[in-house]
Amino acid sequence: MTTPEENKRAATEFTDKVFNQHDMGYLKDAISDEFVDLSPWPGAGNDKTAVIQFFEGLFQRIPDLRAEVQHVIASGNKVAVHAIYTGTDTGGFMPGMPPTNKVASMAGIDISEFDDEGKQVSHFGIQDTMAAMMQLGLIPTPEGGQPPHDH
Repeated sequence: MTTPEENKRAATEFTDKVFNQHDMGYLKDAISDEFVDLSPWPGAGNDKTAVIQFFEGLFQRIPDLRAEVQHVIASGNKVAVHAIYTGTDTGGFMPGMPPTNKVASMAGIDISEFDDEGKQVSHFGIQDTMAAMMQLGLIPTPEGGQPPHDH
């Protein structure tokens, strides 16, 4: 059984290898074959294959995507990671959206559950997509307001 500290290291390594290095081989090894995404993006599936396809598409749409970890909290076999994700929208922020070629930052909180081998078995995430969409000019900012940036 993995410890909370080992799970924190695994979650931090996942953020670096997947979001910063775009290491798809690491992604495929780091998540269990029984993986379930409890909060898939619109139109995406929630199993391991769908998550791999999601990241492949994400890195095509935002090829310079990076993550900066702000906080990591672990309890038992669950880890919460708060990070700021930044990248240039060169292929459309989400499938079906036109590219803006602008840089946006988005805060996110992801909760991952790990099995006894240290692989992710589930994920639940909340991202501030509205802030990113305002920065990209995809939705209007409040009257007289500025689009939100890093949180």
